[in-house]
Amino acid sequence: PTLTNVSNGSTDGRIFLLIRPQENESGVHRLVALLKSPLFDALRERLGSQGALESYALSVVAVVEGDLRQANFGVSAAVLRQLESVEVIFHCASPSQFSSLEVAVSSNVQGSEELLRVAKRTMSSLSAFVYLSSAYVSPSLSNSPIEERLYPLSFDPYKVIRQCRNPGVLKGKSFRHLQSAYPSNHAIACMLTEHVLVDHKEHIPLAIVRVSLVGPTYRLPFPGWIESPTAVSSLFLNVGQGLVHLLPTDPNSIVDIVPADFAVSQLLCTAAFISTRTHTSVSTYSSIRRPASESRASFHPPPSSTIPLPPTSSLSLSHTPTFTLPKAPPSFSTPSATSPTPVFISHCATSSSHPLRWGYAMQTAVGYWQQHPPKSAISPSSLTLVPSYPYFRREFLFRYQVPTRLYSSLAR
Repeated sequence: PTLTNVSNGSTDGRIFLLIRPQENESGVHRLVALLKSPLFDALRERLGSQGALESYALSVVAVVEGDLRQANFGVSAAVLRQLESVEVIFHCASPSQFSSLEVAVSSNVQGSEELLRVAKRTMSSLSAFVYLSSAYVSPSLSNSPIEERLYPLSFDPYKVIRQCRNPGVLKGKSFRHLQSAYPSNHAIACMLTEHVLVDHKEHIPLAIVRVSLVGPTYRLPFPGWIESPTAVSSLFLNVGQGLVHLLPTDPNSIVDIVPADFAVSQLLCTAAFISTRTHTSVSTYSSIRRPASESRASFHPPPSSTIPLPPTSSLSLSHTPTFTLPKAPPSFSTPSATSPTPVFISHCATSSSHPLRWGYAMQTAVGYWQQHPPKSAISPSSLTLVPSYPYFRREFLFRYQVPTRLYSSLAR
């Protein structure tokens, strides 16, 4: 999020950007490659050249080459001393594409544990620790309002974490009861990370921002920017290309998409909010106080309480990877006894209060593509949303499968 300020040329102070170097590519080279993105076109034009942009960015951004999964990020004591002055942490290092729960937990939970440990030990001036989480950490509440709180679990999250860290003694079916209750392994990892951070934060001013699916920008740095097409963005692109004409979707269902600049704004405003206010009415709940039961992943809402919203609450639109893990520090195997400071949790997603529905979204997309057809489109853009899956299968059969089989038979 702080790189957005760089793109506006309005950064004060120093930004430390933790980047994991890749093979044959240093952290600085990865940052320079990022600066070639259209995201920085306005600032590049203002400064006059790509070289001037790189010089400016490197003057305000200090690249720290490290790995969250290593003790002290794998950096030297001298670098750690530089981090003592950090006032705000944006923890967004949470990859979302995993086919293995073990990999998801080792990447998300382990890195979050070490970041929190370093923050508590060295960052005495820290005023905000903002964790970017998922809006899908409470799946069993999908048919009822989901409050901005940490819901207790009916199972022991630390047992799941320990099992994920010892995959050799497990079979794949060990987590099926858990995975069947969540939309993705990423959501499970975010749920576990939230409970670990809340249980062990101690004096750290922690905030959690739960974001749903992130789509192209609405306004900043310009409308429609996205670094790479996501699953949802790919759907809209395929409709424009004339590749998709039929979807098994209820037109009245809510689209869980928020523009990328909305999500960034909420992260920044959340950091400012908890840095300057005391919000004693926010309640937190320990995940370990309920009887442990791993039969299913269910949630039990606690009694209602008042939760203050930031001034910018209108922004909230209500192959398995394999790698060798570096030597890691000790993990938080159990929750701490107390969490003396409150936690601020906010959602950044569409909601039933101000819904964006699939019917409107796809009608708007088709209208746009009909007025601006892509040169590479294979057919005009059109789309039919079918709320009944059996009816969708029948439509798909007669529209596509029967003609395909007929053409195949004639070709023989």
